[in-house]
Amino acid sequence: MEIRKDLPELSPAKIKFAREHCFWHYGGQTENHILCMDCGHRFRKLKMLPGGKCPACYRKLKMVEE
Repeated sequence: MEIRKDLPELSPAKIKFAREHCFWHYGGQTENHILCMDCGHRFRKLKMLPGGKCPACYRKLKMVEE
């Protein structure tokens, strides 16, 4: 790949930004609990913050039923 040779390496800050802003953050949902796939925090549905956010990492989660 000739084009790849001309591109600079991605810095850790750019990789972190891409992970936080360019991809969905998923949460696995069972009958009573939710598991944040980003930070691994497991919590009851009633503890979810407004807007569907994880109470540990505050990321908005897109729910996936298990």
